[in-house]
Amino acid sequence: MTISRKWRGIAAVAGVLTLVAVVAPSPAPAYADDGTVTFVGHGYGHGRGMSQYGAYGWAVNSGSPYDQILAFYYGGTTLRADAGNPPMSVELTRVTGGDTIVTGNGLMINGVPVGAAAVLIQRTGPGTFALRTAPGCGGPWSDPPVALNSGLTIATTGDQSNLGNLPVVCEPTKTTGYRGSLTVIDAGNTQFTLNNVTSEDYLRGVVPREMPASWGDAGSGRGMQALMTQAVAARSYSLGSGARPTSGASTCDSDSCQVYGGAFETPYATGAFKVLEDARSNTAVQATAGQVMRAANGTIARTEFSSSNGGWSAGGTFPAVPDSADATPNNPNHNWTTTLSLASVAAALGTGQIRSMDVTARNGLGAEGGRALTVVVT
Repeated sequence: MTISRKWRGIAAVAGVLTLVAVVAPSPAPAYADDGTVTFVGHGYGHGRGMSQYGAYGWAVNSGSPYDQILAFYYGGTTLRADAGNPPMSVELTRVTGGDTIVTGNGLMINGVPVGAAAVLIQRTGPGTFALRTAPGCGGPWSDPPVALNSGLTIATTGDQSNLGNLPVVCEPTKTTGYRGSLTVIDAGNTQFTLNNVTSEDYLRGVVPREMPASWGDAGSGRGMQALMTQAVAARSYSLGSGARPTSGASTCDSDSCQVYGGAFETPYATGAFKVLEDARSNTAVQATAGQVMRAANGTIARTEFSSSNGGWSAGGTFPAVPDSADATPNNPNHNWTTTLSLASVAAALGTGQIRSMDVTARNGLGAEGGRALTVVVT
């Protein structure tokens, strides 16, 4: 058969493709053809729920208020201001499985003053830890250690409106300050460090990581509606029902949950103190305090969001909707094209030489027939 060197119209629209590889019975030789395949697509991310660029477009270009934007993306839910400010715990994944080193002013362990500037907590066995102290993150560490049990809490004294009074986690390349307190636990023979924080303070560290705070200035301030949309979506997502991390925490700090940066960081390489919260994001959080999207049964909806839906949301928990606002001029992902060598595609799929690729099923919503659901690779 004739092998075309380019395929167009494979709409990998913010989704996951089912790849069906059809291969010859005998082992295929290593593929060395210099042909290419071009993928045409729309969007970036899973496309379920809110498009962040779409929220920007509705707010800045159309002047839509945040409650209307939320209603558009999260069909079947209702905005309610009744969530309060409950406590939650955040797994700090960058230190999962390793020692916990914390510094701060007036450090306390389980309410008892430590009398040192830094502490090191090291797992010694099932449910047990050793505590050592030092004048700073780098030691030297005291001996002999003090034995402690899983669930110990590290806190600081002082008013946390002053960032200098926050507990600071010492990481391999930087230190990071967190509001609230820290708990160290043993779960599944792994040491976990959790940040105990109220949901509103948690959002101060989430919203500027998930959506650029600078968007609040766009359109003579209309972009604040996008930040407020993000604040409600992030609050509902964190408080809504869903699978918890292995640690048992309410959520985690990575994009496996929501990206949470804490309050500030100081890289060792530069020593430059950097505040990670932003006044514009904080304003959005405060303006929507306690507001969540509730499903028809009264539960808080787990309001997923992604960067760009490419012109149609993906559907699922929330109805799929056409989204003209996703085409806002500042969205680099609404339409995209990428060309790869057939050899690299074959290597990634583990198929050997590729003879043909065919999209055999799409969802029918959007350009090129919508999201590709099944691609057959021969």
